[in-house]
Amino acid sequence: MAFKEIIKKLRVEKDLTQDELAKVLNVKRSTVSGYESGRNEPSYEILQKLSDYFDVTVDFLLGKTEVKKAETGKNAISPAYFRLAKYAEERGISPEDVEDIIHLLEKAKKRDRDAGR
Repeated sequence: MAFKEIIKKLRVEKDLTQDELAKVLNVKRSTVSGYESGRNEPSYEILQKLSDYFDVTVDFLLGKTEVKKAETGKNAISPAYFRLAKYAEERGISPEDVEDIIHLLEKAKKRDRDAGR
């Protein structure tokens, strides 16, 4: 999904008008309209404001992930894992092969730990 669709969907889900969202962002309504039509692209500052306001990641706003909010703490999943999964999927690497790769990485890490590296 493209940014313009995502921003409109989030706005509608929160039952906001373009005017209301414009006030939150401290921009004109026409700017919000431009985001939703694809005529305007948001600055990094606006992306951060949107991310904070809607409680989603910037990657979600940009359509790079379907995960709205990254988990925090011990159970957090790094975006790198999502990139790895996408990489494997795009190249036809089976889930079983991914498990084998993980096993090899764990063995290498243990070997390095045991060797004091």
